[in-house]
Amino acid sequence: QTQFADQDFFAPEHQGWCYKITAKGISAEQFSQSNRVCEAFKPQVFVPTAFSPNTDNLNDRFEIKSIGIKAISYKIYDRWGELVFESSATTPQWDGTHNKTNELVKAGMYVLVLEATPFSGSAIVQRQSLAVVR
Repeated sequence: QTQFADQDFFAPEHQGWCYKITAKGISAEQFSQSNRVCEAFKPQVFVPTAFSPNTDNLNDRFEIKSIGIKAISYKIYDRWGELVFESSATTPQWDGTHNKTNELVKAGMYVLVLEATPFSGSAIVQRQSLAVVR
């Protein structure tokens, strides 16, 4: 009996997702693979403009998503320019607590400064407003 297996994987060297199919026969020596097809994409960073850290399990964490990015660092400032949070984690999240006091920040507008390093190409620098709502 022949079995088919799909292989969908990220390939940084191709700056995208690649796909190939492997057909396996009854014995381990019998197999066939299709050509590998890769779809390139432009590196992108998806940053929310608001979140609500109020423990209702809906948008309680500020989380950045990305495609084609190997590193992200960002800083969040209050309206007086004080740094309230910074991160350089591989999956950056913020629960709304102040770095220094470890207390939840007040509802209001904040400024986010982000720098992302793609697998290839120039760094992405983004500045935007971020609303903390309760």
